Amino acid sequence: MKTIVSADGPTLNANVAQHLTNCPYLTIVADDGSPPQAIENPVRSLSRGRALRLVEWIERQGAAAVMTGHCGAGVRRRLAASGIALYAGCGGTIEQSLARRENVELADSTAVDDGGGRQGRRRRGLDEARPRGSGRRRRNSNGRGRHRQSAKSVAALLADDEAARRQQVARLRHQATVVRHQLDEINRSIAELENGG
Repeated sequence: MKTIVSADGPTLNANVAQHLTNCPYLTIVADDGSPPQAIENPVRSLSRGRALRLVEWIERQGAAAVMTGHCGAGVRRRLAASGIALYAGCGGTIEQSLARRENVELADSTAVDDGGGRQGRRRRGLDEARPRGSGRRRRNSNGRGRHRQSAKSVAALLADDEAARRQQVARLRHQATVVRHQLDEINRSIAELENGG
């Protein structure tokens, strides 16, 4: 399994970059023991469309998870739709953040966002669906617009719920992989001790 980490530098001792689309490097870390690969951010110089281009690039790398400090709602939605786990809020070095994830101290945060993501859209959707004003004349004049607005809000909420469900499945699969890896290490240590190694 591959994990892509936004980084301020090309080594595992570098700090996790706090902005995914604007980070200097993207470090690819594989669970198979192969050395990490630091790549200069291919979308950093783009003036527009960085979120879409970056997620497409992440998909091409075959990554199952992304770790970063922060990313926008657009990236969150696209990662969720692609079934890629997102670990936002990371800090410290890449090595430290990877260790925290191995210890299941970090949780998938694709469906969580303060204002711009799923929760923010859900909150706005409920506000939009709630009738405003009490005058009959005003309701009649704006009724169609409100109905259309409410329909869009319901559709957005359903899409968000589906994306969140897919992302939860991806997160659980990732955690299962981590646990299997830890179990293999434990069994290997037991075997070495039993064999006198």
